[in-house]
Amino acid sequence: MARIGLTILTLFLWVFVAGGYLLLSWREASLTAGLLALQALIAAAGLLHRREAKTAAPWGDQLIAWLSALLPLLLHLTQETLPGKSLNLAGLSLTVWALLTLAKGRAFAIAPADRGLIAIGPYRFIRHPMYTGELLSVLGVVFFGNLTPWNLFLLLLLMLTLLRRIHVEEGLVSGYRSYTYLVRWRVLPGVW
Repeated sequence: MARIGLTILTLFLWVFVAGGYLLLSWREASLTAGLLALQALIAAAGLLHRREAKTAAPWGDQLIAWLSALLPLLLHLTQETLPGKSLNLAGLSLTVWALLTLAKGRAFAIAPADRGLIAIGPYRFIRHPMYTGELLSVLGVVFFGNLTPWNLFLLLLLMLTLLRRIHVEEGLVSGYRSYTYLVRWRVLPGVW
């Protein structure tokens, strides 16, 4: 019963976030806000349609995953530049593609868990495309127009929490070791 209540609460959170971004998208004719709304709606749908987890991360790692997912919402954004907007849109597009792929495979979750290995879509090229997209997006908006100590702190915290999520996920998902032979790069092709 507690799990159902938590799922409902999480669903309302993502629908609320999506509604805020949809309103912003409509009011400011913002493609970025529209993609963020789509991202939140896919997350909500993915929560409703997901497979039961075979194994789940410990509570501490689940909290780190939630912190990681919510950190970008705390960025202070004051201006957009063309390079920043371009990286942001590229990152958001990759994130949406990865989310759609996870939702289709019924494997979406915020907290690390084994809901089956996904090796289609962007997961054929990099092992953690959703995190790559998030980092591209945040790097774009922070380094091209919004470089503040607060945003740098959030970026560093995001990077640390994503590293932890990657480590935990790679240890939980069945068949992950074999997957690493098929897809070499975790986040950035040619680098890591």
